[in-house]
Amino acid sequence: MDSLALQTVPNPNGAYPLSKYTNILGTPGLTAFVGMEGLIKGKEEKTLFVSSGASSVGSLVIQLAKMKGMRVIASAGSDAKVKHMQSLGADVAFNYKKESYESALQQHGPIDAFWDNVRVEALDAALAYSRPHARFKICGTSGTDNVPHGNRYELKNAYQIMKKRLKIEGFLVPDYIPEFGGRFFQEVPALVAQGKLQSTESTIGETWDDVPQSIINMLVSGHETVGKPVVTVANV
Repeated sequence: MDSLALQTVPNPNGAYPLSKYTNILGTPGLTAFVGMEGLIKGKEEKTLFVSSGASSVGSLVIQLAKMKGMRVIASAGSDAKVKHMQSLGADVAFNYKKESYESALQQHGPIDAFWDNVRVEALDAALAYSRPHARFKICGTSGTDNVPHGNRYELKNAYQIMKKRLKIEGFLVPDYIPEFGGRFFQEVPALVAQGKLQSTESTIGETWDDVPQSIINMLVSGHETVGKPVVTVANV
């Protein structure tokens, strides 16, 4: 359990508001960083597809991939989130409620890597339009989290895993903290302070009574809130 020991994130000259520690300087940022370094291993001129690219994790994945010279395709469920992904450097950003995953990847693929935050149709399309030996990192399953088991989407392209010799791996952040955690605390706060990495936090309430709605907003697909929803219950 040493990898889960509490650590103090550097804050050069008081550069960060506390809300940043709910996002890019906290667990979402750590998730994106260790996953990119440990699993995706991005290379120049390779194409990465990230689902839920406007989420707190997806937003940093886009930026880290661009810093590695990758071409990025990103999806989200609203036009406001598409604009947000474009502002982060996504080469192709689309609203999956207006353009299907299959259509977008057929037009802009094939892909060399996939960062999966949702599963469902996004994963199926990625399997269909990936190159041989592509890397898939399974980070979340938000597309099925609130769907009864019997109604969940079933993969149609699973046979592509064998056919294309794909590398598909799920991960939990603690698995990679011993190897990459130190680099996160050393590199990411400095990049944020330099303005080279960005994050957006949306304050949606100021009392404990606002917490339930913030959770609902986060889980509702296509909600217009962009960035990490934050409820400020006290200023200290």
